[in-house]
Amino acid sequence: MPQPNIIVLHVARGYEERARHIESMMQRHGLEFEYMLRGDIPQVTPQVLAEYFCDSFGGADAFTSCSYKHLLACEHIVAQNWPGAVIMEDDAVLFARFGTLLPEALRQLDTACPGPAILSLEDTRLRFVPYSRRRKGQLVYPGDRDRLAGCYYINRAGAQAVLDFARSHKLDRPIDTFHRLMLDSGLLNYWWMQPAIATQGSFTGLFPSSLSTRYSRLMTPLVWRLKLGYRKLLYRFR
Repeated sequence: MPQPNIIVLHVARGYEERARHIESMMQRHGLEFEYMLRGDIPQVTPQVLAEYFCDSFGGADAFTSCSYKHLLACEHIVAQNWPGAVIMEDDAVLFARFGTLLPEALRQLDTACPGPAILSLEDTRLRFVPYSRRRKGQLVYPGDRDRLAGCYYINRAGAQAVLDFARSHKLDRPIDTFHRLMLDSGLLNYWWMQPAIATQGSFTGLFPSSLSTRYSRLMTPLVWRLKLGYRKLLYRFR
């Protein structure tokens, strides 16, 4: 399969270090991509809030802007009639085998799930496929929950499903747990890639987090690395 379209969610000003990181990393991997620069906080207008967000989610802030950028990326996939795209945040770190494993993973995803689907590509949430379920050559496995939204592939049907549900239900939570809500509601097929081929630099210590959540505050870089090693070992015995 050819390289999928890649959309990097990025704030237009104030995050130049992240832009340099993304551009250098993509050049090393030989990957083409485009930024999603729309959806910064000043562009989260009352009209946008009314279309996509519940009143309980809050006003225009970093959380609504981040979720809105994910929705704008879905809009772009649908408008361009792409088969799908990788959506990643600008602190994403791609592993060495990203470019070689991803095409085969997407081929397997197309075969396994023609309907609305997300394929999680990252290990940030420290959730892995149990060793007893892994099969030689298989890269894509059904997931039972979200694995954050720092780097994932979503097909066009999945992008349309997310937009439809966001407009009808309205977001009352961050985008990753919104994906989980759709999974639990039977509206979206959620898949995990094994092995993971990306992580979030905000957890490894490469960048400070632009979104301070309870999860990110507890997971300091050292704690995250220790838990990563422990969880990988733990899943080998499952």
